[in-house]
Amino acid sequence: MSIPSYYLLGKYIDPFVGVFAGVVAYYLWENHPRTAPPQGSHLVDLLKWKFADKRVEQAKPDWNRIKADLDQMQREVSGTDGASSKK
Repeated sequence: MSIPSYYLLGKYIDPFVGVFAGVVAYYLWENHPRTAPPQGSHLVDLLKWKFADKRVEQAKPDWNRIKADLDQMQREVSGTDGASSKK
């Protein structure tokens, strides 16, 4: 029993048509004057902001946390636990 050729054509072309329709709909939603998001809120702008923010965070160490860890290690090595008794 053979499968009709129009079924196979639709089976393989339908996903491409769906993706194309989605891309066109998104493009129109982003660029149509009535539905466009405010300046700076487009997907490209938001992605640039998100990835730039991560690069800045990764490049900048948290010096307060590093200093606190070093102080804690010095107290452990010296034998004090941070609660010094004053007499």
